[in-house]
Amino acid sequence: MNFPCSAAQTANDSEQRLKVGKIALDHDNERTLGLHLLQFSEVFNGFLDHKGTS
Repeated sequence: MNFPCSAAQTANDSEQRLKVGKIALDHDNERTLGLHLLQFSEVFNGFLDHKGTS
């Protein structure tokens, strides 16, 4: 099976769209999930920073 582009290219395209696009979180559960995902990123990066200094 041949695919028109690689998974990496697809991910890169999606990332580029997110950088310039807007995301509408209309439902309460979508907003809650979005906030948790933002917090996860901050906590994960803090963990990596702390782990690197240990």
